[in-house]
Amino acid sequence: MDSEKENIEWNDITVGHLPLSAHWNRAAGSKQNLFTFTNAEEVELLVNGKSIGVQKNNITDTAKRNMIYWQGVPYHAGKVVAIARTGGKEIARHELETTGKAVALKMEIENRDWKADGKELQYVNVYAVDRKGRRVFTADKGDVSFEVSGASRLIAVDNGDHFSNELFNGNKRSLHNGFAMGILRSAQTAGVVGIRASVPGLKSAELKMTTK
Repeated sequence: MDSEKENIEWNDITVGHLPLSAHWNRAAGSKQNLFTFTNAEEVELLVNGKSIGVQKNNITDTAKRNMIYWQGVPYHAGKVVAIARTGGKEIARHELETTGKAVALKMEIENRDWKADGKELQYVNVYAVDRKGRRVFTADKGDVSFEVSGASRLIAVDNGDHFSNELFNGNKRSLHNGFAMGILRSAQTAGVVGIRASVPGLKSAELKMTTK
């Protein structure tokens, strides 16, 4: 959990705001409050192989079930692992690992069967990554600039920050939790589409796709 719960006013309505992020790049010597989400009976939390304890899933309380709160977990660079068990048997685990600093961008597409009908969209996800290719969620500085060529055009940009005042049009969007997105619309004629994403100080990323 990144900070304490806040109340904000949106369209004259007061709503809650609980900032959460899924990374293990924290301040040295700090203590962290974590949530684990599961429908298993219990969860064990480990930091660098050392157990922090086991907590039961309070399934009888509709406000708390499937959400286990860990308070004051000591941060040490490395790895934090949550192991979910039911009937004493492990059914799932999830881990977060401390990464290096961001050095490059990485791009991934969502639509593998992109049709050239002049309407279908392509979502291009851009991530800041370290030298090992791991996502760096703390890379929030810098605007991602998109350049698109070929049988498509860039119609929107986003970064998942619901509290941002940035516009969705244009060809730039700031990194948020090390992420930004470019949304493309296909042309009516099939062809090759090229896209390049760049941020000052990071190695840029390029992709080529084909509409069908």
